[in-house]
Amino acid sequence: MEFCKGAEKKKLHLAHKSLIYCTHITRNPILQYLVAYGHTNIFGNKLHENSIHFTPTLGYITYDFETMDEIAETSETTQTTTVLAKLKPLSVAMTVSTNTTESFYFDIREENFIDKFIEKLFEQAKSVAEYNIKNNALYQHLHKTNTSEALIKKIYQRFHTVKVIGFNSARFDSHFLMEHLWMNGNSIQKSIGSAGAMKMIRVVNESHKGIRLCFIDAMNFCAPGTTLKKMAKEFGGVHREEQVH
Repeated sequence: MEFCKGAEKKKLHLAHKSLIYCTHITRNPILQYLVAYGHTNIFGNKLHENSIHFTPTLGYITYDFETMDEIAETSETTQTTTVLAKLKPLSVAMTVSTNTTESFYFDIREENFIDKFIEKLFEQAKSVAEYNIKNNALYQHLHKTNTSEALIKKIYQRFHTVKVIGFNSARFDSHFLMEHLWMNGNSIQKSIGSAGAMKMIRVVNESHKGIRLCFIDAMNFCAPGTTLKKMAKEFGGVHREEQVH
C-alpha cells in the first residue's frame, strides 16, 4: 500500500477484528450497559428475573408557534401586483409532560415574549430532568449500588439534555428562535441541518448550569406527508377527532 503523497501523511493500522456499526448502542450509555450485561433481549436472548428493562424517556416538552403574514415588499405593474410577505410570530404555546401535563402561553402582547418563552423552557426543563432520572430503573440501580461513577455521570448528563419537540419546526419555528438563542446568556452548543431546515439545536444557558435544551422536529421521525392529526392518532394514542387540534 502506498502512502498518501499529500502534505499530511499517516500510516494506516487496520484492526484485527472488524467492529460492528451500531451507533444506536455505542452512543447511548444506557442501552450500551444493558446490552453488555444481558439486561435486554435485543439479540433474542432470554432475560433473567433481575433484569433491568430498557424504558423510553417519559418526560419531554412540546411547543408550537402561531404566525401571520407580514407584507415586506409590494411591486405593481399595469397588469400584475406582486406582494412579498414574511411570517411574523404571534404567539407560542408549550406543554410540559411528566407524570402530569402543564401548559404555558406567550403572545405578542407581552414584550420580548420569545425570550420569556425560552426562559420558561429552562425553568421547566429542570423538573423534566428530575422526573426522567427518578423513573429510570438503571440510573436508580447504579446510584444505589455505586457500580460506576463514570456511567452514572454520563446518564445524569444525558437526562439533563431535555427534548423540546416541535412539529414541522425545522422549516419555520426554529427560524423564530435562532436570533434569540444567542441572547440573555443563551448559546448554541450544537446544531444539525441547514439554514433552511434546522433539524436539531442544542442550547445552554449560563444561568441554568447543567441543563441543556435539545430542540428537535418530530417530522424527522415520520414518513413524508404525515400531518399533525395523523401523527397524534398513530403515535400519541389519540383516537377521538375532537382531541386532535
